[in-house]
Amino acid sequence: MIFVSSTIFFILLTAFFFFKKKAKDRKDLLLIMVIFFISLIFFFPLFLGNYFSPSDMLFSYAPWKGAFGYKSASNPLLGDLTFQVYPWNHFLKYSIEKHIIPLWNPFTSCGAPFFANGSSSVFFPLKVLLLFFSPQVFVGIEAFLKLFFAGFFMFIFMRNIQTGRFGAFIASILFMLSGPMMVWIGWPMTNLIILVPLFFLLGEKVFTKPTFLNFFLLSILIAFAFFGGHPETLFHIGFLLSIYILFLIIYTHVRQLQINWVKGLIVFIGAWIAGFLLAGVQLFPFIEFMLKSSRFSHFTTIKSNPFIFPFSKIIPLSIRLFLPNFFGNPIEHNWWGFGNYNEAFGYIGVVGLILGLAGGLYGIKKDLKATFFFLMAILCFAITFQIPKFFDFIVSLPGFKLASNHRIIFGFSFFMASLAGIYIEKGIKQSKIILLSLFSMIFVFTIFILYLNKIKALHLMRYELNQLLLFLIIIFVFIFWTYLSLKRNNLSKILISLLILFDLFWFFHNYTPFINRKDFYPKTEAIKFLQKKAKITRIVHVDCLPSNTPMVYNIYEITGNDPMKLRSFSKIISLIGKYDPIWPDVITKLDSAWIDFLNARFIVTPPGDKRLDKFEKYKIIYDKKDLKIYENKKVMPRFSLAFDPIIVNNRKKAFKILKKGEVNPRRVVIVKNSDILNQEKREGEGNIKIKEYSINRIELEVNLNKDGYLVTSEIYYPGWHLFIDGKKENILIANYAFRSAFLKAGIHNVVFVYRPYSFLIGMIVSLFTFVSLLSLFLIIYLKNKKGK
Repeated sequence: MIFVSSTIFFILLTAFFFFKKKAKDRKDLLLIMVIFFISLIFFFPLFLGNYFSPSDMLFSYAPWKGAFGYKSASNPLLGDLTFQVYPWNHFLKYSIEKHIIPLWNPFTSCGAPFFANGSSSVFFPLKVLLLFFSPQVFVGIEAFLKLFFAGFFMFIFMRNIQTGRFGAFIASILFMLSGPMMVWIGWPMTNLIILVPLFFLLGEKVFTKPTFLNFFLLSILIAFAFFGGHPETLFHIGFLLSIYILFLIIYTHVRQLQINWVKGLIVFIGAWIAGFLLAGVQLFPFIEFMLKSSRFSHFTTIKSNPFIFPFSKIIPLSIRLFLPNFFGNPIEHNWWGFGNYNEAFGYIGVVGLILGLAGGLYGIKKDLKATFFFLMAILCFAITFQIPKFFDFIVSLPGFKLASNHRIIFGFSFFMASLAGIYIEKGIKQSKIILLSLFSMIFVFTIFILYLNKIKALHLMRYELNQLLLFLIIIFVFIFWTYLSLKRNNLSKILISLLILFDLFWFFHNYTPFINRKDFYPKTEAIKFLQKKAKITRIVHVDCLPSNTPMVYNIYEITGNDPMKLRSFSKIISLIGKYDPIWPDVITKLDSAWIDFLNARFIVTPPGDKRLDKFEKYKIIYDKKDLKIYENKKVMPRFSLAFDPIIVNNRKKAFKILKKGEVNPRRVVIVKNSDILNQEKREGEGNIKIKEYSINRIELEVNLNKDGYLVTSEIYYPGWHLFIDGKKENILIANYAFRSAFLKAGIHNVVFVYRPYSFLIGMIVSLFTFVSLLSLFLIIYLKNKKGK
């Protein structure tokens, strides 16, 4: 109901401005309303009570598979939305309800930074909707708004570069329904892609008219983009925008424009600095976490980026710019193309590609800015498809080695959509150009078909004849439209709009599925059992309950599924299983004492699994059709006491001792970072009472009869502070990666608080920068008003 009310409110608000503004502006608003309704049509199933989610893939795993029966996933490629994005949104909502900023996530990986991982996008403006909606409803509304804003911002950009109204509209629907937008709509990546038109609009305005207002707006945009949660996309945007500014410098000289390009360049650079300072509250914790992550250490040491497509695959990959489903589709479960369907996917429709190519050829002849857009589209294509030598040069530049550079394909879609809009308005009379573009594309397409026939791949195709037929129909209708447009028939505008919408809707309308509410993260008997029994103890899942899904039910687990993982924890995981710097870790040594130390009270396996039956320390306590649950009889409490430590001077030595396997984790290895330590062996005892265990705070009451050590299975990370009886003390490091404290005999109140200096300093920097910029803006505004 709230979603419906919000939609009606937008319509009424638009109608109000529609009747209030001049006729010229009303026509623009009318097209914006059309863009709004196109977005709405995509998300119409929300009105029927469905959820925008691929979480039906849960039914491929225990316990849901056993409880509700196996169901084939609508789109098996969208696992990250189910196993990362939704659990993060759930946790964010959980923290909002508790009135806590979710700096730390205690549910996965024995504790991990949450806010600092970047991808959680806690401060992205659209996340404010979580104040009013449940996480499962929010996902659909967020995707709908991203789709609309992509078209809306593109329309504003095109109108500001002197493109006609209809050309701006065509560019908008091509961009908003492009491949990168549609396949990544639920990911943080599209939080930034929707802002690309604004970046180029404000970047040019800052350069050509370096007013404080333009400077301020670009700075805010940069901060919002960083809050969006995909730093590598922001890096790619910054790279493309910087080239655009260099082009504008050349452009001002060629056209002999009266523009102070030095001032414009300084203000542009200043806006980026100010933008990063505004984002300091997110930037500083992110950098701190990144430098300590296994992902960073992995990517900075390997010789080649694993997220690349070899140049040898350029032909089968490129053909998808013409026919996206030529090699099948994950929705139809018949994908046989190279790599991941989502990656390197820049489809903007057959018509969009022809118009974009025509716009590029028109620019070479008539329009310098259009020529630049064409060259930028070629640049993005060359980076995406790993053109030899050229790509080697690009990857050698700072930052590119850490990024998934094929995803810069969004730039190709943006520039080609822009060129299509430019051609529709300015080059439509150039009939020779459109025919050249059309036949060039058909020629290239024919080469692709011959290539596939040569490698004898045609026999693998399932429904490609339908694809070819659709391609030919679109081409035929397009030729008819060309004839109408040359005759200046108004019918041509309606025809080309419907043709583009048909083309893009045909391929993408069901890519991200809508599912019935009852299929969205349902609870099974086993999950209810774990919720009741596990409390704050952890679980280990073996081939079931995929990482991060326990978090949705507020169940703690040892492993996790986040874009960055602490290098120290990854080393611990390497002692008991297989760790991967990118993908979720897998625990294989199920009899390891580390399972006990990490507070894994329950081990869950698929029903009928007997791998754990041979271990005496595991007792079966639940065995039904949905899950099999073992209780670990040797589990150590999350907080324990040790009186017989091994003390070393650094963490490297500690890990060597642990790796040899000669020391049981019950006898801890303490890293010496305090003068109060001693290695005297004692016989002691005591007890620990957990008074509070929340997101960013742990409070314990510890009673021990001898001096000893409080040992936790909570990950050590900068930003955690220790208070013993109200007095701040140093946190010790136990067993290479975990928090510990030295305690004198007696009763103590022990508090661990996560209050990272990176966040506090970043918040101060962000607030100071924002207040300073806002104050300067008000001063300049009042001064100008007084002057008038």
